[in-house]
Amino acid sequence: EKRNLGILSEEKVILYIGRVSHEKNIAELLDGMPQFLESHTDVRFVVIGDGPELPVLKQKAQELGIAERVIFAGAKPWDKIGLYYALGDVFISASNSETQGLTYIEAMAAGLPVVAKKDDCLNQILIDGHNGYAFASKEEMCAALDKVLYEQSDITYGANALAVVQEYSKEAFAKKIEKIYQEQRYLEKTYEW
Repeated sequence: EKRNLGILSEEKVILYIGRVSHEKNIAELLDGMPQFLESHTDVRFVVIGDGPELPVLKQKAQELGIAERVIFAGAKPWDKIGLYYALGDVFISASNSETQGLTYIEAMAAGLPVVAKKDDCLNQILIDGHNGYAFASKEEMCAALDKVLYEQSDITYGANALAVVQEYSKEAFAKKIEKIYQEQRYLEKTYEW
């Protein structure tokens, strides 16, 4: 898929997958990209998805002088989305509306580290310096991308991301089972004669 999007095999990919709308805050990601892309010439920012904000963001990329390095790939069929997660070296988001953090979980399940705007919904799954980083500013975003993509380290962000999400899945499953069990016990007590 890299070749189909005009990405060289040696280029690193910062990936966003999701709806392209105002609350997803992709404009904030673009604002932080010029300095990062200028100092890292082997990186592309790929946005997969469609939505009302797309023309605005394309214009913004032009104005920021980074249009050549940002690929707006449009919507892709959901049954093929795993292929597109595989394009990435890191998943990025500055969304203000991730109540369940589902795209983060999908990215981690694909073995991608995550760099995301600080958000309470990420507290259980995004562990700074383990499977990615949370950021609160452009500077923190660039530093996080730098660490994940370039820093020589023993940290296996992608493998850690997969392990965290597998643990999260087990925990979520256990909670569902416990809830069913508690409801069953309640019904049994309620209807004891």
